[in-house]
Amino acid sequence: MTGTVITNDITIKKGVLINLNCTIGHDCNIGNFVEMSPGVHVSGNCVIGDYSILGTNATVLPKIKIGKNVIVGAGSVVTKDVPDNSLVVGIPAVIKKELKPLIF
Repeated sequence: MTGTVITNDITIKKGVLINLNCTIGHDCNIGNFVEMSPGVHVSGNCVIGDYSILGTNATVLPKIKIGKNVIVGAGSVVTKDVPDNSLVVGIPAVIKKELKPLIF
């Protein structure tokens, strides 16, 4: 999308949606069917797990691992790794709810 910057050594798997004005730093791994809302910033050396959603203007600091099926609330700043099936919000982002695991 317009205004998005993707740097070097990025792995983006299938079905990923990267919206307006997002940035993805070096050496990141973006899982299957991840959705990044407008203005998301992912720093270098991050891993975003499958089926995760990052809300508008969310920021992920360097070397963070976000698990599978995670929702990061709008405007949140992720400063620590996030386990699978979690809803995190705030500055810094904290777990507010455990989500039901996805079953396929």
